[in-house]
Amino acid sequence: MERYSKESSSKWQSKYSEEFKRFVGNEFLTGTSTRREIKHKYNIGNSRLIYWLRDIGYDYSTHNIVPLP
Repeated sequence: MERYSKESSSKWQSKYSEEFKRFVGNEFLTGTSTRREIKHKYNIGNSRLIYWLRDIGYDYSTHNIVPLP
């Protein structure tokens, strides 16, 4: 599993691969790790994790799966 996609042209603008985003999101959703553990384990911010969860269809504010269009 690659952490970064090859599309990123700058080291300051990390573009995470879709596989990595789904892996981290799945780890949180299955209850394997808490947000804090994921934040430290993968060195990502809390807001980034929440954004990724929304991107895959999970609304963290209501703790429900959001139907995708």
